[in-house]
Amino acid sequence: MIENGTFEKLSKEQQAEMKKDILMFRGYNKGVPLANEDYFHADGGSWVSDTAPLDKNTSMRVRFSISWKTLRFKRSVELLEPDGTFKGDVPAYGKCELVPPDVQQTAH
Repeated sequence: MIENGTFEKLSKEQQAEMKKDILMFRGYNKGVPLANEDYFHADGGSWVSDTAPLDKNTSMRVRFSISWKTLRFKRSVELLEPDGTFKGDVPAYGKCELVPPDVQQTAH
């Protein structure tokens, strides 16, 4: 984004967020984007989303772990107790695909 000049077009708030140690994730199904980007913050050897309430007794977050060598990943929805301790997870596994540098990475 810095190289093509789009970083400067972001709001100051977005620029500050992008300067943190984050992972921007956008899933695709057969080449079709699933939704907007998800932002994950570093947590040891993986990245986690912000925590969100699921119901009055459970909150959830998404954890993303990847092997950069093999591009294999695990994306889990983690369930948390009211005190924030781990309750369980629902994992999904897959493999990332490299996107050629000449493929535009924006929605425009």
